[in-house]
Amino acid sequence: RSPEPSSRSPGNPSPEPKAKSRPKPKPKPEPPSLAMSSAPRSVHCWSAPRSGSTMLMYAWAQRADCTCRDEPLYAHYLVRTPRAVRPYKDELLGAQENDGAEVLRSLAAGDGAATPMVFAKHIAKQICGLALDDVTGADQRHIILVRDPTRLLQAWVAAGEKGNHNETSFTELGLAPLMDAHSYLTQYASRPPVVVCYEDLVAMPRETMQPNPNPGHVRGARRRLRRGHDELAGWTQALRRPVGAALVR
Repeated sequence: RSPEPSSRSPGNPSPEPKAKSRPKPKPKPEPPSLAMSSAPRSVHCWSAPRSGSTMLMYAWAQRADCTCRDEPLYAHYLVRTPRAVRPYKDELLGAQENDGAEVLRSLAAGDGAATPMVFAKHIAKQICGLALDDVTGADQRHIILVRDPTRLLQAWVAAGEKGNHNETSFTELGLAPLMDAHSYLTQYASRPPVVVCYEDLVAMPRETMQPNPNPGHVRGARRRLRRGHDELAGWTQALRRPVGAALVR
């Protein structure tokens, strides 16, 4: 009896091994857009006075999808701080909502703006007893803008010499409320605040406002936080497109 042909004999060749199919590359995610549910409704910038917040606000104003609000809590602060002297005090109290809690609720909902996003420039001392619960939701973003305290003090004294205020004190500089706001928002906001340094923004605006900022810049800004307009045209131009990239994602 002849042996059965082996499975490896020429008459019965073994099947060739199947080539491993390569996994299909995953499609690249769509870049974030303001139409996405994760996009912010409101961006709040908190700072001490004389820290470049007005320049930053003007840069945000270059965005077609953004409406800016300039110190919407100012009237709330003046009502609760009678000693504060401002040459425009009566006019401001008549023009602005005096109830700070109502201001924050409105900002959190977009403040009636026609644009998808609202940028609010705040001076931290103007919080003046308010709870920030209404602006800690998933559609809210926060910037803590800090400046070297020595430069901050010099700028505040210079403003006083021009008659813009009547007091130079730790209370008027508002560094303690800024630290409190940073602490509260870090603990309770859905997104922790982005810490930005004024000096970095002036020196390298594009790099500072990138989605993944240099950790060294953040650490340096936090050190300044713990320690206590000729530039406008060029600065605004540099920030025109990337401004806020770290916050609208």
